[in-house]
Amino acid sequence: DDFDQALALAEEVKIIADKTPTNIDISWYLDDLGLIEIKRGDYPKAIEYFNQVYDLQGGQRGWFDPHSYILSNLADAYLLNGDLNGALRAYENILALTTGRLRDGDLYSKAFYQLGKIHEEKGNVSGAVEHYEKFLELWKDADPGLPEAEDAKKRLAQLKTKKS
Repeated sequence: DDFDQALALAEEVKIIADKTPTNIDISWYLDDLGLIEIKRGDYPKAIEYFNQVYDLQGGQRGWFDPHSYILSNLADAYLLNGDLNGALRAYENILALTTGRLRDGDLYSKAFYQLGKIHEEKGNVSGAVEHYEKFLELWKDADPGLPEAEDAKKRLAQLKTKKS
């Protein structure tokens, strides 16, 4: 079974992490468990693991920090669990990062897209428009065929039509 194999590999990571002197190594084990729980559909458990991972990371230290990656996983788990407010907080935390977003600039940009969708779903048209516009501004020189970019353009046009 794929889950059993994934868990066995995660346990191997834990054995290695237990032999190292930092909490950061154990956080990767917990991250693996969170990703496994997402695949299993146990979103509350995934949220629990990702929150532990984020807590273990501590403060931002430099360009190599994985904070945006961790928060993105957490936000995805909240969305899958139907918790828009939890996802909103996690995506806003990505935007508030300084050095913790440098390694994963794509996740920083995509956080604007996701926030646009959340604001749209909550009926906050101006918030949705603001976030879609910022996402598209950041993404203008990146992959033109990215599904999120095409979707953001379509959603933005629809929202602007509604506002008129």
